Amino acid sequence: MNYNDSNYLKKGDSCYRKGRFYEAIECYNMGLQEDPYSTVLLVKKGNALCRLGYISEANSCFYRATNQARVFDILVQYVYDNYKNIGKNLKNIQKMLKSKYKIPIYQKQLKLFLISIKNQIKDQKEKEEFEEFKKEIPYKNRILLADYIEGFLKHYGNDYKNYIPRLHRFLWERNYDLTYSELEIFIGKQKNKMSKPGWGQQKSIDLMTGKEFEEFLVQLFKTCGYNVTKTEPGYDYGADMVLERYGERTVVQAKRQKRSVGLKAVQEVTAARKYYRAHKTLVVINGTFTRNAKELAKSNNVELWDRKRLMQEIKKMHLF
Repeated sequence: MNYNDSNYLKKGDSCYRKGRFYEAIECYNMGLQEDPYSTVLLVKKGNALCRLGYISEANSCFYRATNQARVFDILVQYVYDNYKNIGKNLKNIQKMLKSKYKIPIYQKQLKLFLISIKNQIKDQKEKEEFEEFKKEIPYKNRILLADYIEGFLKHYGNDYKNYIPRLHRFLWERNYDLTYSELEIFIGKQKNKMSKPGWGQQKSIDLMTGKEFEEFLVQLFKTCGYNVTKTEPGYDYGADMVLERYGERTVVQAKRQKRSVGLKAVQEVTAARKYYRAHKTLVVINGTFTRNAKELAKSNNVELWDRKRLMQEIKKMHLF
């Protein structure tokens, strides 16, 4: 199809000049049914769509047309060269497209299309930078929110504020339901902790000792609103701590170990329930329970928190 020999093109242009843009689009569509690869019809349709406010649909037409004419890469390079001022030399680009590639795109529409290309470049750049961000910080062995924030602060130092949006996205992908403002508050608190004398690295659960794990759980349960009493080692009668809230008492056995936790922990906390006159029993661990432990717990009405459940409770309270 030549530039001016299409009846549909002529009818469409006539409707366009009269401001009947919907009719113009119908004409251009009829022409594209005859010649789906007509760059002129695609561009004219894009111009009409722009006038109606359908910018995304118009850009799709321009994208197809410029790719078919093998000029898209030239426009991409123009955007790179004029990233901060898309309107620079815009008239010359428009003339070049029309005379050399038979792409009669109007200046206003051309600028919108170039901005769309710029946004695509920006999105791709942000995606690549985010992937680099995930590689830069050793997150593999981190579990708690405090661990993520600590690694983030140590890596970026005083420039950390520029990268908070990436950290927010990273944590969102790991099911931390935090607003941007909430994350800024947590970062501020963690930064203050790290600036205090004697601050040591906050250990994740897998790196904690048994005693540190118990202390961590004490803080977790206090955050949940419980009054917590630690039992005396050697005289605990099967409970590491006793929780009280709303007149209800719960005895807790805590185990932090690499292998799966078996019957013994369930047996101990079951015995402790009677001694402390508790209403509920709970075993909290950093790993998994054996099948026998689960069956015994079920028959004795003992609640079990394995690693997955513990992580859920931690995230609920945003403790770390």
